[in-house]
Amino acid sequence: MKLPKGVLDLMLSEKGSIIRWEPEFTRRFFRIAVPIILQMLVSASLNLVDNFMVSSLGDDAYSAVSQANRYTFVFQIFLFGCSSGSAIFLSQFWGKRDVKSVQKVMAINLRISVLVALLFASFAMCAPEFIASWFLRAGASRELAADYLRIVALGYLIQSVDNCFSATLKSCERTNIPMIAAIISILVNTFMNFCLIYGNFGLPRLGVKGAAIATVFAAAVSLTINVTLSYRKRLPSAINKESFILPDKAFMKRFAKTILPVILNEGLWSLGMMMYSVFYGNYGNEVVSGISIFNTIDNIIYVLIYGIMNSSAIIVGMAIGADDFKAAKLYSKRMLIGGVMISVVLGIVMFFMRDSMVSLFSGVSDTARSTASVLLMLVSFALPIKCMNSVMIVGILRAGGDSLFSMILEIGTVWGIGVPLLAMAVYLWGLPIQLAFLFTFAEEIVKIAISLPRYISGKWMHNLVKTGRVAKTDEC
Repeated sequence: MKLPKGVLDLMLSEKGSIIRWEPEFTRRFFRIAVPIILQMLVSASLNLVDNFMVSSLGDDAYSAVSQANRYTFVFQIFLFGCSSGSAIFLSQFWGKRDVKSVQKVMAINLRISVLVALLFASFAMCAPEFIASWFLRAGASRELAADYLRIVALGYLIQSVDNCFSATLKSCERTNIPMIAAIISILVNTFMNFCLIYGNFGLPRLGVKGAAIATVFAAAVSLTINVTLSYRKRLPSAINKESFILPDKAFMKRFAKTILPVILNEGLWSLGMMMYSVFYGNYGNEVVSGISIFNTIDNIIYVLIYGIMNSSAIIVGMAIGADDFKAAKLYSKRMLIGGVMISVVLGIVMFFMRDSMVSLFSGVSDTARSTASVLLMLVSFALPIKCMNSVMIVGILRAGGDSLFSMILEIGTVWGIGVPLLAMAVYLWGLPIQLAFLFTFAEEIVKIAISLPRYISGKWMHNLVKTGRVAKTDEC
């Protein structure tokens, strides 16, 4: 049977093998990917430890923290949008070793991220009860969620600055430093959780408030490490006063045209995910706890895919910045196929290990654990499609500067398909959570049907730093 031209284009390459990697490429990939994966594993483990410790306080406390963190999740996704958009330029400038321009892009990202943090923190500290009412019914869990939000919002500004340093270090292939910062911060967070949630070592028993304090302190530790090592080692992330001098209008226009769709993409996508949480809140605290357990385990499983997604953005972006489009296409194919292969293995692991993983959360109800188990089973079958969309849209298309297309696709599928279908499943048809959850997969199917032809066409590749530099290369 003769394969379609698009499929052949995806499987073949003019420059090298998709399956057999050259030693130089393999070394570069692992140098970038392994620290990113370890950092994300540590971050996901931090969430796991937080949830595991809080779950021992019961369904009310667990629902409160998990749903309050939905607001924090939206904030963090906005931050990711800022850094992800900036990373398009950071990786391309680093591909041509233009350090001054890297620092100027970082300074712009820092301004935007701090502004976002101030807006989210102000709202959370002034109206935590109002925010909690979005996700939870009136009662003890809503009050606990407001207490948690009021404290954890104090760390938003710290997270915004830390995120800028971390994104720049990753884009400049110094991924080991954010990894070290993440490992130390989770150890600090775990110890402080143990002390403040339960009242150990003579400290007061603060429950969910203790978890919030520990989260803020751990963020401060991570920031301290990233900043200290950046300046001590004189890395590209060690910005100075000159870095904050705005570039010329032509570059700012090009920067805004590229980064604003990414921020809007991530922001509106995260709001769509928040709407999912609002809908799920209709099922009550036990189901909400089950969904939170599912999200915690799913994030752990998804770490490898996120690592490939972020690595592909850096590797492909550097190739495009060096004006090597053939290498960019080859590397993107390797990332796509590698990601799908890994996701198949992860799906099998998720399917067979789901009950063992869910059983760790012994402090919640049986209904919560059974809900989490069923949702994990459903996702295990959809994981390859979700992986391909993540790597292709967020990793590859964005790295090529195709941020407007990515924004329209992601926002359109979430708000045009996912949110309406789930709303109807919950409120109109009154389906149980297991069936309602299936409707969230519809957007993934539409995304892959639209994004794959775009990827195969090659129209996503744009060298954004070829003309109009932020700083001259000979200044580095």
